[in-house]
Amino acid sequence: MGARTGSGPAVDRAAWSNRWRDRSVLEKSVLSLGLLVVAMVTRAPWLHAALVVVCLVAILVGARVEPRLASRVLTLPVTFIVLGALAAAVSIGNPASDAVWSFGPFWSAPASIERSVETVGRSLAAASALMMLALTTPMTDLLTAARRAKVPATMVEIAGLVYRMLFVLLDVAGNVRATQEARLGYTSARIARASVASLLSATLRTAWVRAQRLGEGLEGRGFDGALVVTPRAQNVSVPFVGLSACVVLALGVVAVMTR
Repeated sequence: MGARTGSGPAVDRAAWSNRWRDRSVLEKSVLSLGLLVVAMVTRAPWLHAALVVVCLVAILVGARVEPRLASRVLTLPVTFIVLGALAAAVSIGNPASDAVWSFGPFWSAPASIERSVETVGRSLAAASALMMLALTTPMTDLLTAARRAKVPATMVEIAGLVYRMLFVLLDVAGNVRATQEARLGYTSARIARASVASLLSATLRTAWVRAQRLGEGLEGRGFDGALVVTPRAQNVSVPFVGLSACVVLALGVVAVMTR
């Protein structure tokens, strides 16, 4: 499977084109998963902010992921986190005696605001740590590492199939959309709605047919239930692992001391 740097999801393009592309999964996992654990342990908002900064520095400066790609990948989880925090901060009903503000049936108390701020900080720090691994490691390397770590084969195969089918859906949707645009399928709101409906229908139908053909082709080639990718030789950098461990350990000590 070759590098995909020009098409496909932004996270996949970033994973194949960054400077840490050839580093082993173990190296990046020490830093990423270590920071994730620290984010789960600490409750200090300032330390959550520090974890986010460390992750962004690693992504943009260390791995040199394009800022445009990184922002596209991080936009969705950040939006989801903010919406969830608003739901945690705002209550509906009769305002409590300690409510700091109210507007109609909506109100908020200091405890809910504090809980919301903690939720935002912890979620952003955890999401940044996971995105650091996703933006710097291709899925093929992650699947190979999962097999080596003795993750159940069924889970690994499902993840691999979903990953492959994602590109089938994107390819079909892109071709149908280009055809519709060539036939002026988005010249008005009414035509655009009909075009979107046709796009969804054609994408699902075509993707289903292509998935069936993929299954038949695999069976014809003696498929035994494992889509194994030939692993690449990856040397583990001891200095990189040591530096990552020191960063995680230092932040972990601070997190324990501030609990």
